Amino acid sequence: MTVLHWRAAGVSVVLDRTGPLLPRVLHWGADLGDAGLADLALAVTPQQVSNNVDDVVPVSVLPEQSVGWIGTPGVTGHRAGAAFSTAFTVERTEEEPIGRRLVVTARDAAAGLSLLLEFELTESGLIR
Repeated sequence: MTVLHWRAAGVSVVLDRTGPLLPRVLHWGADLGDAGLADLALAVTPQQVSNNVDDVVPVSVLPEQSVGWIGTPGVTGHRAGAAFSTAFTVERTEEEPIGRRLVVTARDAAAGLSLLLEFELTESGLIR
């Protein structure tokens, strides 16, 4: 599991960029300090309950119906009724060695779409 923990001005941002799916935010709020983050992804996973889907749906920074998200997707559109649900896979990630910046390049080959996500935590604790 690849987890990034950025801290600035009393704010922590924890991003999970494990696997081929888009990154997901595990925590964005008060500074977590130097607490161990190894189990944070497990701790924020909703409990499996009856009368629910079989697997917990990972909600990324861009929710996609292709992974089981039943809410409004992060990107909508279609091509004559087809290719309506994106399925982005990460092709490349670039993390600045100094600072709090991540660039993710993803692609949905079937839909013919590319995606560029840029994350940065500023010195004032603002994420953009």
